[in-house]
Amino acid sequence: MHLLNNLQLLKERDFNAALITEHSLPAKMGNQLRQQLGKGYKSHISGLDPEKDCNVGGTGCVLRSNNRHLVQPKPLHEHLTPLLNQGRVGLYLFEVCPEVHVMTYVVYGWTGADTDNSVASRTDNPLCIIHQDMLMQQPGPKLIVGDLNGTLAKFEAFNELVNTNQLVDIGAIASAYGGVNGDVTCKANGKATANRRDYVIANQQAKDMVRTMKVDHSPCFLVHDVIELEFKDAAPQHNHQAVTMPVSIKSIVRKVMAEDNGDQNVNRLKVHQQQKQSKQAAKFTCDPVLLDDGKATKTQNTLRQIATMLMTSISSNMLVKIVRSSSRPPWTTSSRTSTLRRKS
Repeated sequence: MHLLNNLQLLKERDFNAALITEHSLPAKMGNQLRQQLGKGYKSHISGLDPEKDCNVGGTGCVLRSNNRHLVQPKPLHEHLTPLLNQGRVGLYLFEVCPEVHVMTYVVYGWTGADTDNSVASRTDNPLCIIHQDMLMQQPGPKLIVGDLNGTLAKFEAFNELVNTNQLVDIGAIASAYGGVNGDVTCKANGKATANRRDYVIANQQAKDMVRTMKVDHSPCFLVHDVIELEFKDAAPQHNHQAVTMPVSIKSIVRKVMAEDNGDQNVNRLKVHQQQKQSKQAAKFTCDPVLLDDGKATKTQNTLRQIATMLMTSISSNMLVKIVRSSSRPPWTTSSRTSTLRRKS
């Protein structure tokens, strides 16, 4: 569709974020889009398919003001970067409930995948690259949405990811969310057979966040219907078992001792620890010994003589040391050498 021609229909819808494929607007018309949207909206459109001479392709997004920021995350896969905003792949991040953001890849596939395997592989390749980028990003809910222009089974490598439950085709199980399983989304004209060309593919975290999913078949837009996706108000809580490590090996040993031997070994250990602490805290002391009067005289005289000799010896040493240290200045000249040295 040409986005500007259908802009009023878009504004009349109840939505927080509208993801768009094939907007057919040259990038230079981005300002015109913002002006026509007016206040209360934010928008972004990619460039168009550079392989086409006419205005073909393009991915984009329109936000109402209650979703505060239009965020475009950085791709991590080296082969996704050159594909981004070149008419076939877009990447956005939305806050669907408090503190929960859904990373969303918008894809516009090449036309004719159901009848031409080479065309199908052109869409299959970027889809697989997107999946690799999803794995490289931070864990969290992620979606791949858009007009793939083909049956999912035609994109063999990507379809294998769905068949092996690495990704979930939400439209295929839409009855779990109030919709119709495998509901058609596209009808080229009034005589054509309706088929399914538009998809919502989710990882497990995003799948758990979906509340409702349905296709709006009201004749508001030509060719393609609108897929409406509503998210839960909060991320689901999951109970799981976890291994809790003990505080220490000592705590395990003590617990086993108490269980096997009662409190006996535990009490012995406490006594041992107390004895060990007492030994470490012990101090050596010298208590005076009082002698009987009959023995005191001789012993006291002997102690006095020893004390006098010690004091005399100490005084003499101090005197000699003082005299000797004061007999020369601190700097002296050695007779053996002609250099000055400081006396130690």
